[in-house]
Amino acid sequence: MSTAPVTTSPIAVLGAGSWGTALAIQFARAGRTTRLWSRDRQQSVAMAQTRRNDRYLPEAAFPAGLTVAADLPVALDGAADVLIAVPSHGLRALLREIAPLLRAETRLAWATKGFELDTGLLPHQVAAEVLGTARPQAVLSGPTFAREVGAGLPTAMTVASADAGYAATLAQSLSSEKFRAYTSTDIVGVEVGGAVKNVLAVGAGLTDGLGFGANTRVALITRGLLEMTRLGENSVHAAKPSWGSPVSAIWCSPAPTINRAIVASDCCSRQGAACRKRSRTSVRWSKVISRPRPCIAWRAGSASKCRSAKASIAPCTKVRRRVKSCVI
Repeated sequence: MSTAPVTTSPIAVLGAGSWGTALAIQFARAGRTTRLWSRDRQQSVAMAQTRRNDRYLPEAAFPAGLTVAADLPVALDGAADVLIAVPSHGLRALLREIAPLLRAETRLAWATKGFELDTGLLPHQVAAEVLGTARPQAVLSGPTFAREVGAGLPTAMTVASADAGYAATLAQSLSSEKFRAYTSTDIVGVEVGGAVKNVLAVGAGLTDGLGFGANTRVALITRGLLEMTRLGENSVHAAKPSWGSPVSAIWCSPAPTINRAIVASDCCSRQGAACRKRSRTSVRWSKVISRPRPCIAWRAGSASKCRSAKASIAPCTKVRRRVKSCVI
């Protein structure tokens, strides 16, 4: 894990289910001042009195560095980081609720798994719609069990963020002698893996319950891992330009020159064969197969440096132009 400065400022954990409580306990164990908030005021009062979450994680006592905040503004006051640990169906509503309470410099993380039911969006996409992408954001994911984290058993997990420095800082403030947080910049992969692995786990349990044996379980897991990988790759590709779409976009970062333009080319020969078209701002070729029609290309403005769609830092200036010919 990358070396990063230790953060001593408070972190607010929003959501006092088993997973949110376990993470709050771990942050406090690692030396971070932690505030745990529950939407249920009665639960907050009970946790403050008993110094444990009797409803969801009764075996784990709260460390001294963990306090319970009954009010959302109190939980967020002065917090450098906010960690959301609510189910995916409640993520958007909570983000909207905290939006006016967040300072510009407050960083955001979530331990929410799954896709939003109504839209099919991943958590980072929901966060981008509600709060934008200006602040550093990260996702925390297992494989972990809340009860074992609460019990202090050896555990490893992943902190993923497009901001590698933020991922390292958050991971270090979470890590301790028996808990190791690794870092990644693959937010989509971590979110997709965290959601789909639960489906595979349920399926594996069903095969055991039906008495199908180890061969069936291993086959399900092996093929499931392959499907999970394909879904993650397709989710990443979905963020790239859609060929010929009027809403195509490219992912860029501020820079004085154009390094690479991703060309959304839809053109082909009249015979329907694959064609290649060269971008005026790029030395790379784009090859696609489609029906004959005019090409639509996007390129970056003069103040952007275009990259592949693996990382998104800031939007580019989009310029549309139609190209009438292709080079086969």
